[in-house]
Amino acid sequence: LLARERMSTIYMPGDKVTMLPDTLIGAFSLDAGREAPALSLYVDLDAQGERIVSRFSRAERIRVVDNLRHDLLDGALGEDALDEDTLGGDAPIRHPHGQALRVLWRLTLALCAQRERVRGKPEPRFRSDFSFYIDRADGDERVRIVQRRRDAPLDRIVAEMMILANSEWALMLADHGVPGIYRSQMAGRVKSGTHPAAHQGLGVPQYMWTTSPLRRYPDLVNQRQLLAVLAGEKPPFGHNDAELFSIISAFEARYAAYLDFQHRMERYWCLRWVGQEGLRRAQAVAVRDDLVRLADAPLYFRLPGAPAIAPGRHLVVDLLATDEVDLSIEARFVELGAAEPSGADEPVADGEDALAEQAA
Repeated sequence: LLARERMSTIYMPGDKVTMLPDTLIGAFSLDAGREAPALSLYVDLDAQGERIVSRFSRAERIRVVDNLRHDLLDGALGEDALDEDTLGGDAPIRHPHGQALRVLWRLTLALCAQRERVRGKPEPRFRSDFSFYIDRADGDERVRIVQRRRDAPLDRIVAEMMILANSEWALMLADHGVPGIYRSQMAGRVKSGTHPAAHQGLGVPQYMWTTSPLRRYPDLVNQRQLLAVLAGEKPPFGHNDAELFSIISAFEARYAAYLDFQHRMERYWCLRWVGQEGLRRAQAVAVRDDLVRLADAPLYFRLPGAPAIAPGRHLVVDLLATDEVDLSIEARFVELGAAEPSGADEPVADGEDALAEQAA
């Protein structure tokens, strides 16, 4: 009942409100060194490790050997290290899971290329993640904003495996004629429904959220449907089930409110950070039209009167005034900075879904 009411974990700088009670999260979390129940997808690859030749799913208990952390491994497991073996090199990766990660990296590149052919264009790279930390000491609060690029191999492996699982499990429900909460995108518009349809933004024939049942309610609903199919049982929700439509409607309304809350909280702490750091002149990145983002924080604002600037291009701005009550900022264009790869901040509907899965 709590999960149905909250519908999603709520994230905010320095804190979160979980969808499920801590006891349930602890029982099902995939923490290193313990056994946990899981819905697993297995795939067999061809000799080159680039094409899936068979797949199957099952509910089971798995022993989690290790949890890999991006902040500790991105430097040691960059593209050069993972490509050594792929391109015929013999330099070993000094990591106990190095060979397994190389297999996943090769598959990731192949699956991504396949989806990009369907999309008709490459996916944006060079996107950034920002983590907020509120340091409290002696009654004072200081904001730390840590930026990391999301095009590192570990990020791309996680994202591609999430897209694979979400697409494969959507296909499994569809093949069995079982409804679920599917997500599709046509002509740039993303929508949820009970029947599968193509997701053009991701370049897959069907898609649904399945991989984060501890933090998002549609994933929990879809996993219940999947578990029933695997067990040969009647699924909790049938065709034209009014309850399923009600869940979709309630989730979309609640999720939109949560996202708006999260964005407003992030904007507030960004403005606090600007004041804390005493920023008057700063680097920014062009997004589209006159919309820009600070280079070192996810603070978006408009630059009226600025010249036409290609997305991804760096520029210099003067920060004239900020208001932490109405969350506004006034800024002025100064000059162009160094060129950056195009697509740095291109919005992609649902393209971020898989990357966000790892935040649970």
